[in-house]
Amino acid sequence: MSKSTTIVFIASLIVAIFSSVSIIFPGVIISFTVPQSELNPFELGEAAYPFVLSMITLLIITILYKKKQLPSKINIILNSISEFEISKNKTILIIIILIAIYSGFTIPELSIDESEQIPDYWVFEQAKEIWPFGQHNLVYVEEQNDRFVKMIFLIFSLEILQNVKILPFIFSIFVILITYFLTRELSRKRFAGVISMIVVLQSYTFLRYDTIAIYDNFWTFFYILSLYLIFKKPYFSWASYILSIFSKAFSFVFLPMSIFIILKHDLSIKKKLLTCMTYVGMIAAVIIIWQMDQSLYTKILELNVTNLLIGFTKWSYQMRYDYLLIFSLIPLLVALYYKAKEKIVEAEIVIFLIFGMLISGPIIESLTSFYGIFPYRFVPLIIFFALGVGMLFRKKTNLIQS
Repeated sequence: MSKSTTIVFIASLIVAIFSSVSIIFPGVIISFTVPQSELNPFELGEAAYPFVLSMITLLIITILYKKKQLPSKINIILNSISEFEISKNKTILIIIILIAIYSGFTIPELSIDESEQIPDYWVFEQAKEIWPFGQHNLVYVEEQNDRFVKMIFLIFSLEILQNVKILPFIFSIFVILITYFLTRELSRKRFAGVISMIVVLQSYTFLRYDTIAIYDNFWTFFYILSLYLIFKKPYFSWASYILSIFSKAFSFVFLPMSIFIILKHDLSIKKKLLTCMTYVGMIAAVIIIWQMDQSLYTKILELNVTNLLIGFTKWSYQMRYDYLLIFSLIPLLVALYYKAKEKIVEAEIVIFLIFGMLISGPIIESLTSFYGIFPYRFVPLIIFFALGVGMLFRKKTNLIQS
């Protein structure tokens, strides 16, 4: 096991624990960072007891399983599940059924008038009026037009398809599918890919925002696709990443995650260097475009360490209805660490993705007051969590059978 595995695990565990403190004590971080706050720092949160109980239970089961100290019958069941695989044809059928069920429950949402559903929808309406090069006295409106890819898709969906929600819904389906393909690539198992799809589909946050145009999944899809392309077509993965950035600039801070995967992937030194160079060129091009377009992204930096700390409190209530994620994230990191100790580098990659996503929001909030952390911005975390669950089915000798 490499030193990087231990470092990545410890860093991710510290960030996950620090982020989870507010689940137990919602006011503790805020009360210490904002002295004038009247919050009781040690008042227990509503989810404190179930969080602690579930975390301890899952940690004990994980450790006992790895130490082979669970009752033999339970070990046999868990081993059978981890060894289980499904055929290619059955996998295709299951995916079609899952997407059909999801679509059947979701399509009725397309008839909802988003202007009455989401208060922020007026921002898009105003941005559409000045698209593509108009001026507006509100920076939030002008900023929408810096999201070139998003605006093109939304305007196409609204003007051509006659419903602004259609393309966001289609791209949410794409997110589910790319989660399957990336999980299969990392775990070497189709069954793991199907499980990861189910994990995404049970997520309250994903289902809450999957058809909302103003909170679209364009950026999430293109970023996850870029990660998949690192494994399949590394020289072209930057192209999908740049589409993600021009859908939502928030994904700009995901660059270290992409570089980490490139460095950890089984590529020659030459291919790693050339792939990294394409990313450096891509980032340089993005910055140049922003400068030429006089984008506000180059003007909104404002360092605030207090916001960094407060940023760690937000996922505990922004994701409060994603029970599976918040109650099992820390045990999952421990389980992935055991996988990484078996020299399964993909497990270390997923740990780093979770770490990167958890810390990205607080970093953004510490660098600018323009952006805040909202629930829909955690959709990539849901995807990475699903990848982690899928990785639990990975065996060192796993090979995808055709």
